[in-house]
Amino acid sequence: IIFVRVVEPEPILVATEPVYPQFDADSYRYKMNEAEAYLTGWCGELREKGIEVKQSVCHGPIVESLIDVVERENIDLIALASHGRTGLPRVIFGSVTAALLHQIDRPLLVIRSLENE
Repeated sequence: IIFVRVVEPEPILVATEPVYPQFDADSYRYKMNEAEAYLTGWCGELREKGIEVKQSVCHGPIVESLIDVVERENIDLIALASHGRTGLPRVIFGSVTAALLHQIDRPLLVIRSLENE
């Protein structure tokens, strides 16, 4: 089992003038450390039960980062939590699940996230 958490770059909003995103090193470190701690918690619980797990924290666009891990690690099955966004939020944020379905050749198990309930 490989747990992956992707830290996305800060979004750039469309504007009438050029937008130059500023790199915030403190925010980046915080997000990377938070992602690492999140995965360490999940992996620790499974290791205690004798399950072999790996973890990977990536930085970049979610879909491309996940595809990189899938191909690099030759993953057989992708299990993905879905936020279940619809309407405008889905248009704005996109659907990772839909993008993966169209771009990979591996089975995809989608589980509804409980985080919004």
